Amino acid sequence: MQHQKEQEIVKSIIEWLLWKGFYAFRVNAGMMFQEGRVFKGADRGVSDIIGISPSGRFIALEVKTAKRIKNLSNPQSDFLEMIKKKKGISGVVSSIEDMELLLKKI
Repeated sequence: MQHQKEQEIVKSIIEWLLWKGFYAFRVNAGMMFQEGRVFKGADRGVSDIIGISPSGRFIALEVKTAKRIKNLSNPQSDFLEMIKKKKGISGVVSSIEDMELLLKKI
């Protein structure tokens, strides 16, 4: 089995969500450097994928490779918990299958 990079997993999950009628997009959090310039992304801890379900529920998905699935930072964990408390859908996923399991629990 080929191991996917987080970027590839994010892309495949977003494509699946869009195909299923969700609104979803990639979020870059923290500081980024490109061609000698500094860009500030979203606040630390904001999930990799943000979206809205076809029924209108807010979605936050933190994507990790299978090897790193348990490596959540405190800000990432806090963000996911906040979304759950506000009745949104949130979780850590490493594949489309993980995401489908998360969405079935809702």
